[in-house]
Amino acid sequence: MSTRPPRRLARNALLALGGVVAIFVGIAWLRELARLDPFAGYRRTPEMMGLHTAVVLDDVQFWNYQGGELTANGSVDRVNVRDDRQFFEFLGVRDSRYRAKEGTFAFDAPHATWNSITHQLEVDRGVHVMNDKMNLRAASFTYDEKTAKLTVPGAIKGRLYEGDVEADGLVYAMEEESYTTGPAVWEGKTHSPLDEIQGESKPTNWKFDTKGVTSHKGEVQTMLDAQATDGEVIVKAEKLERNVKTDVVIATGKVHYYSAKANLVCDKAVVYRKEKRAVLTGNVDMLVKPKDQQKLVEEEIPPFRPMVPDEVAKDRPSPPAVQKSEAEKQMDDEVRASSSARRYPVSITAARIEYWYGEGNRHAVVTGSPQAMQQIDAKRWRYVWADSALYDGEKERLRMLASEGKDDLRVKTSLGDDVTAQWFDISTKENEDDWQALGLKGVLYPDEDEVPKTGGQPPPLQGPIGGKRPPPR
Repeated sequence: MSTRPPRRLARNALLALGGVVAIFVGIAWLRELARLDPFAGYRRTPEMMGLHTAVVLDDVQFWNYQGGELTANGSVDRVNVRDDRQFFEFLGVRDSRYRAKEGTFAFDAPHATWNSITHQLEVDRGVHVMNDKMNLRAASFTYDEKTAKLTVPGAIKGRLYEGDVEADGLVYAMEEESYTTGPAVWEGKTHSPLDEIQGESKPTNWKFDTKGVTSHKGEVQTMLDAQATDGEVIVKAEKLERNVKTDVVIATGKVHYYSAKANLVCDKAVVYRKEKRAVLTGNVDMLVKPKDQQKLVEEEIPPFRPMVPDEVAKDRPSPPAVQKSEAEKQMDDEVRASSSARRYPVSITAARIEYWYGEGNRHAVVTGSPQAMQQIDAKRWRYVWADSALYDGEKERLRMLASEGKDDLRVKTSLGDDVTAQWFDISTKENEDDWQALGLKGVLYPDEDEVPKTGGQPPPLQGPIGGKRPPPR
């Protein structure tokens, strides 16, 4: 997940604004200069300069060094020093540079004041900062030297990385290297915050909208009530947190994922980007849309109520008095055909889904008694229960498994079918009707006019697994 632009907004913007603070480190020598007052003979009267102005310096060029390294330099059109030597006014800070480990920033500020009693620097009338990654403007900010905090009460707006950004209400603690911000919006080119759910993807144009951003020492970055969309996918979470060092992303608080093909909701999603692995836990519900209804719609996903097999259609409905039409028989065939899996909506629930999304290694493990229900039409459906399931994304095959020694892998249909198996394997490729099973037993109703077959032998198995049991889990 590359949510760097909105999350690093405050750190980069405030570092740039902090460059203005560094420029005014030179206030120390200005204070001493004013105290010595070598320009006493040139001092202008209050009538000439206005009340309380004692010293005026025009066209000031300055350089600031720390440990022998140049950290800041620039120009100031005018410096006004009040006669109590405690208040300094700077007009026209321009062509200035601040050099930090993260890079160099250029900036301009038309007006600033320094109060040596409160040790506060106030910059107003607009500040402009820029470098190769940003071009930002803010109305004003205040730096408190005693607390080492930089506060932007208004908005920051401009370009950040490859997108447009707007943020409001920023507080940056310099010593802790931590920040908080109010609502922020970033729009530009990046990766999906949860693209791992849909597999790897290239950067596209995304819009992030969050009610607040926080960061602690640049290591843990958090977005609150975040929403992101690229027009094809919508991701929502009450909290998105990224650990920069471990490159782990954690989304919590009813995580919603909407796409044209499927909608998903869970309590928590953890993405291990270095491992290319995602883990979804807590009431994982998914709605897989039929092919003819695939469009991006932000809608509530109905909660899937887990059920035991006996709760679903205890009795097979009585056959109709008249023979079924060809159309009805075709719909009955849809109930048993695995090739129809993508033609009708599928509701899925599980306790945990673990998915590896690296190229050439796409596979998933579903645990926590997963269930799936597919509604064919008003009268026809199929329901599946399992102990666990394995999905091979490279081969596009799904294998459902029973727990050891139990008949908890079960399939029921509206046609009256009720079977169990040790494992059941089907193809998820579109229009491919291919399935295999081991230990299949139960009741099948091939056609309404045939005698039900019970307790029969499982159908002959085909394919690479043959009749062997799957490897130990």
